[in-house]
Amino acid sequence: MSESDEIVELKGREADLAEYFDRCAVEGDLLEFDFDERRRLDQFLPMWDIRAGERVLEPGCGSGRLTVE
Repeated sequence: MSESDEIVELKGREADLAEYFDRCAVEGDLLEFDFDERRRLDQFLPMWDIRAGERVLEPGCGSGRLTVE
């Protein structure tokens, strides 16, 4: 496979991912945590000790549901 073919394939996969996450945003998917995610979150939140008024960097990886939490 040539380098240009690899680039086209990569861009196609990126477009597929973008379409998936756009659809999830419109349909409201990924807004709730599943059981295992909730369990892990409940372990980490006390360790992070984030308090009202503090700022948290949200790197933009995903739906933003952790930021809302």
